[in-house]
Amino acid sequence: MQRLENYFDYAATTPILPEVRDAMNPYFNELFGNPSAPYAFAQRAFHAVCQAREKLRVHFNASADDRIVFTGSSTEAANQVIWSCVLDHWRKTGKAGTVLISATEHSAVRNTVYGLAKMGFCEAEIVPVGADAKVRCDILEEKIAARPILVSIIGANNELGTIQPVAGIAEICRAVQVPFHCDATQLAAHSLIDLQTAPIDYLTISAHKLYGPKGIGAIVARDGAVLNPMIFGGSQESGLRAGTENVAYIVGMAEAYRILKTDFAVRSAQERKIRDWIILGVLSEIPDSRLTGHAEDRLSHHASFSFRNVDSLLLQSALDQRGFAVSIGSACRSNQIRGQQQLIEIGLSPEWINGGLRITTGLYSTSDSAAALLAALKDTVRTLRSLTA
Repeated sequence: MQRLENYFDYAATTPILPEVRDAMNPYFNELFGNPSAPYAFAQRAFHAVCQAREKLRVHFNASADDRIVFTGSSTEAANQVIWSCVLDHWRKTGKAGTVLISATEHSAVRNTVYGLAKMGFCEAEIVPVGADAKVRCDILEEKIAARPILVSIIGANNELGTIQPVAGIAEICRAVQVPFHCDATQLAAHSLIDLQTAPIDYLTISAHKLYGPKGIGAIVARDGAVLNPMIFGGSQESGLRAGTENVAYIVGMAEAYRILKTDFAVRSAQERKIRDWIILGVLSEIPDSRLTGHAEDRLSHHASFSFRNVDSLLLQSALDQRGFAVSIGSACRSNQIRGQQQLIEIGLSPEWINGGLRITTGLYSTSDSAAALLAALKDTVRTLRSLTA
């Protein structure tokens, strides 16, 4: 039987908090109306969507004129931002503009930009990262002088945990009037982003990384930033995303962010305490192990490692058989890794690039479960190495 305290993949997704579920429940039942209809049943749902939008505006300290558009996921949100900027430039000039992305972007950004480049609508250019997975801002400044049409840099790396200097990147982009998109799917779940101090043009977020529902995301777009629909039909979301709004999930998303702000200090301290204990235990007790990503500027719940000459697919499978849920990278691709690309991008040598493991803590992690995971990890690594010795 699965035990929730043995779940260590909170970067992939999180369970819904009871308070979030309670906030959502009325919109599955008595408040089920379609927000676009004119009668009272519908208007109560419409007002719930409006209130949720304003709660997010307050949470991120967005300006009154900034647009908040609800989407089906942060992947959809990132796609809409990138497609909008690329096709707007194409429509105006008939030429393919350049999009700058980091070497360690999530596939939601990387594959979107590469896909548009393959179709001839843009050119993709990579900004490298250092050994700690931090974006090379010196190279970004060099490349941005050529005036790309968009810079898209992930706020915090989902596989390696490194937090990027988002405010600084935003200032670099603003200085030359190049729009900046930040995929904040992970960052927004473990920090309090203030859009007045970090002038990001496009922020894309989701709910399921911070104990909200899956299947809901949003774009926070600065006033005047180009944004066009990808889904056509009705005029929902101010004409930017057709389709009946997912009221219950929108309400759940806003509630998850409200709770994050209220509980932030306690939650992040709890995550960090167990995370740091795991990091210390792995590095001190398992030979030929190394922490990947930045040692300090990392998500509060995130520990990522590489184990020399270990096959991480076998490692993950063995730990799963012992009841522990961990990851070998992004959940979007963790079942097909052969040589983990992000480990290659940070310069690890061949004997290390297949041994990546991500352990992320959360509200239901305990000291006892972390100790049990460490014991299982030590034993499994030792066993796997003995089989290939």
